[in-house]
Amino acid sequence: MLLQRTSTNLEQNCPKDTLKSEQYKGDLRALFFNMTCFDSYPFQIPYMQRQDSGMVELMEDFTSKIWFTYRKEFEEFKGTKLNTDCGWGCMIRSGQMILANALLIQKLTRHWRWKDHTRQVLTVDDIHEELKHRKIVKLFGDTNDEGSNPLSIHQMMAVAEETMKKKPGEWFGPTTTAYILQRAVKKHQNHELLQNLRVYVAKVNFVKVPA
Repeated sequence: MLLQRTSTNLEQNCPKDTLKSEQYKGDLRALFFNMTCFDSYPFQIPYMQRQDSGMVELMEDFTSKIWFTYRKEFEEFKGTKLNTDCGWGCMIRSGQMILANALLIQKLTRHWRWKDHTRQVLTVDDIHEELKHRKIVKLFGDTNDEGSNPLSIHQMMAVAEETMKKKPGEWFGPTTTAYILQRAVKKHQNHELLQNLRVYVAKVNFVKVPA
């Protein structure tokens, strides 16, 4: 599980360790500016105008999201020789991202922003928030360790095989993935980060929110 690949160099240098991959957010912020229309203009736009445009806030929000993608050469799924989800795990990764970012909002609020500790001084509150952020990311680490990584793709495949007879390597649709997430969270609801979280699957294609 790594941050979304955004350039060839970044992809080549991305570590396989889930938590270490979070360190690449600083590089993503730099890449984000390079991808904006500002750098395609035939003249330089002053930094103040970038701030006024809201691009700085958008960049900070964008790079604070937990972002998962395909991986290879991780721990093999139990009972198989398969050590990659390339080509079949896209919906599982999408489901993990939705759940991970829901946890970010629940535990750190919608206004939380990731801060690069290598480029700025962190306060005590920043450090506590970063530790919580890393705990959330660790939930999804690509291992068979159910205690440390209860929402890993390995644990999700275990739930899928147990309840739906589906195995790693098969393609999963959005509804199937939603039910797997629901059952995985329920199975591990005693985890400190999951005690107050429930996954609801809308069977009739809409969710009614009470006024």
